[in-house]
Amino acid sequence: MSGRVCEAFSLPLLFEPGTSWVYGAGLDWAGILIERVSGKALSIYMDENIFNPLGLRRSTFHLRQRPDIEKDAAQMWLRNDTGKLVPILSPYPVDAQDESGGMGLITSTSDFASVLRDLLRDTPLLLKVETVETMFTPQFQHGSPMYDGLLKQKLTGDSSGCPQVAFGLGGLVTQETVPNLPAKTLTWNGMPNIGWFINREQRMGAIFVTQLLPPGDPKSVGILGEFWRELWARHADFEVPS
Repeated sequence: MSGRVCEAFSLPLLFEPGTSWVYGAGLDWAGILIERVSGKALSIYMDENIFNPLGLRRSTFHLRQRPDIEKDAAQMWLRNDTGKLVPILSPYPVDAQDESGGMGLITSTSDFASVLRDLLRDTPLLLKVETVETMFTPQFQHGSPMYDGLLKQKLTGDSSGCPQVAFGLGGLVTQETVPNLPAKTLTWNGMPNIGWFINREQRMGAIFVTQLLPPGDPKSVGILGEFWRELWARHADFEVPS
C-alpha cells in the first residue's frame, strides 16, 4: 500500500490473463487504463462521470486537500486477542501519489449508498440498463479455473466452494438463495468489515460499515448477518436462511 500503483503491483503473473482468477489489483490497473484512455486524472474522470451526475460531495482521493472530509474521517480500530477494541492508524495511504482505482478513494456512507441507489433505478444515471444487467450476469463457467480461483481462495471463498454464487462485473452474484441473501443479489465485502448488496428484482439495497480490523472479525460478521436478515424480514416478509 505504497500509494504507487505500478511500483506496488509490478509483479510476475501467476497465470496468463483469462486462464484463471485471483483476488488482486485488477481495479488498480483499470484506474490507470481509464486515465490513459481518457487523458484525464482518475479523480477528474470520476467527478465528471460519477460524482457530479449524482451530486456527491463527500468523496476524494486526496484527504489532506479536503479538510471538510478529513475532520469527519472515522477512526480505524483493531480487535486484539483479548477482544478489546484499540485505535490504530489506517493501513491505507493518506497522501497516495497515484489515484488508485482499487483502494484509493475515500468516501462516505451516504455517497456510496447513492451509487447503490442509482443502480436500482429503472433508468440509472451512471450506466445503461444493459450494462447494469451485465453486472448481475455470471462471468465464469462452473468448473472453470476462474470459478475455482474465486471460490477456493481464502479472501473470497472456502475450500468447499459454494455453487450457489458466481462472479459478476463488480462483485459476487447469488444464483440461488444463500444464507442472509436471496438469489440474484450482487454483493461484496471490504477489508475493514464493510458489506453491501443490491437486488434489482426486489428493489432492495443496503450497506453496512465499520472501520474495524482484522477482516472477517466474527462479531462484525455476525452483526452483518443479523442486519441482512432483519432487512429482508421487513421487506415484504421475504425470509432468507441464516
